[in-house]
Amino acid sequence: MKRSRNPDATKAAIMNASLSCLAAEGIDEFSLVTVAELAGVNRSTVYDYYETRENLIRETREWMSARLFKGVFGDIEALGERPFEGIDVLALNARLSKFAMDNPELCQVWLTHVLSMPNPAQDPFWREFEGALERFAQTDAAQPDLDAEIFTVILLAGTFIWPILVRARTHSTKKMHDEAQRFLRQWHRLALFGVSRPEYFPDLVKNAQDPHRPKAKS
Repeated sequence: MKRSRNPDATKAAIMNASLSCLAAEGIDEFSLVTVAELAGVNRSTVYDYYETRENLIRETREWMSARLFKGVFGDIEALGERPFEGIDVLALNARLSKFAMDNPELCQVWLTHVLSMPNPAQDPFWREFEGALERFAQTDAAQPDLDAEIFTVILLAGTFIWPILVRARTHSTKKMHDEAQRFLRQWHRLALFGVSRPEYFPDLVKNAQDPHRPKAKS
């Protein structure tokens, strides 16, 4: 007797296979045949759900972003633009760090793809994350001249690449989560205090200043 197909399970298998294919092969070598083999389904089944290679790549991007968004911010439908003061920064960064450690492949593939977009703000997670930093930059709590876009890239790249090193050293879930917290502590230290004493590096201080920022009146 032929078994009935579970559409949700089939789509989930295809999505996970598509992610693995993108991680291993990149967009140029991405193939529906390979996805079908990894998902354990016929190629025709993949075409039933996604008519073209481009449709599957687009759906995979959206699926990755939705999972990342839910893991860090919660349900997108329940989230509106909030003042930065209303965000629990410690809890948000902890969720981001844990999600990255638990889902390294997804985070690395997502980051590569979103940074290759002409306008990353089209991605919901990027838009919310950078938007929060942009709102923070407008508050008195931020240092002058904070560039939210560059700060977003630095934070996400570091958070998403760190698990590569950690997973090369250990397969212990507890150890990986401890290392996620270790990264988080150093990131917060960097954000709050920096790593250098500015009086020892006057050239760096000058270089870090925004030449387009109006000078304060004496």
